[in-house]
Amino acid sequence: MLVAGRIFIELLMKDRGVNFRRLAIILILAFISANLYSGTYIEDESTSSGVDFPRQQLEVKLKTSGDQLGARYDRLYLKIKNSSNPDKQHQSEMLQLFKQEHESWLVYRDNHCRLQSYVYAYPAQSKLAHAQYNSCLLKLNEVRIGFIDDLAYEF
Repeated sequence: MLVAGRIFIELLMKDRGVNFRRLAIILILAFISANLYSGTYIEDESTSSGVDFPRQQLEVKLKTSGDQLGARYDRLYLKIKNSSNPDKQHQSEMLQLFKQEHESWLVYRDNHCRLQSYVYAYPAQSKLAHAQYNSCLLKLNEVRIGFIDDLAYEF
């Protein structure tokens, strides 16, 4: 950058009719543009952490929703197990079906979101595809939490 600036000044100085005010303005603009280009600005860390901040927030929300989903599943599983159903065979089958259904749903969720990220974001290993995948997981986790909460009212 300094070499380019020096060459630029030498070219201007060859013209003996150089206006020093014009030269000062050009140098100031070159200095400002060099600083802007280098990205040397102060960022308020209390409000963001750069361009990856939305992606980081999404990952935190996804982790939270995954934890909530696991806790709600465990709570309902114990509620079914400890319910006062006189037919223990029926209760045992219901627990087994609930467990199988939830495991199948988790596989469906992962495959559905993987497919959705492949369809809507290219290339598959890009940050956008990863964000699309996480966003889909978050939405489906929230739907599943609602479903489990509705089932919990039955016990």
